[in-house]
Amino acid sequence: MHVGYAQLAWEQASPSVAAQLKAAGCGLVVIDRSSAVRCSLDRAVGQLHRGDVLIVPALDSLASTLTELVNRLHEIDARGASLRSLADEMDVRSDSGSQLVGALMAFERSRASARIRCGMSAAKNNGQHVGRPRLLAPQQVRDALARVHAGEPVPNVARALGVSRQTLQRAFRGSEAAVLRSHV
Repeated sequence: MHVGYAQLAWEQASPSVAAQLKAAGCGLVVIDRSSAVRCSLDRAVGQLHRGDVLIVPALDSLASTLTELVNRLHEIDARGASLRSLADEMDVRSDSGSQLVGALMAFERSRASARIRCGMSAAKNNGQHVGRPRLLAPQQVRDALARVHAGEPVPNVARALGVSRQTLQRAFRGSEAAVLRSHV
């Protein structure tokens, strides 16, 4: 079965869009009149079964961001259905359409990864810690180092702080306490 979906503003002519979707072979045509909510799209995708095709006038009917589009394409694919866009002349059932979707997904992943790396770099440049939170504050590491230098065994100090011996030794290596250790 071919299911047609369109998202239209109130001023757009729905009969012509509905006629285009019917001409494309849609047995069911669903139209959303709101740009903010796509309730009818959820209903249209819910109607899809294995082998069905969702036909849209353009890809921007499905989502407002690339991430939303990729998620929606995954949802359609998970139902065993495919997507065809009339304006973009794209048929995801074809190899080139599948490759395009794969390329879009890879592009979105790389952009997200680049944004994350950029944010982490900016945080590091501002002196913020990036990554997993530290278990020990710098003062705790200095105090622990002083206790170890006073002769207390590392496992006892670690147990008292509620961390493993390895965590405490890693904190000694990666902190400013390492500088203190070299001068003691």
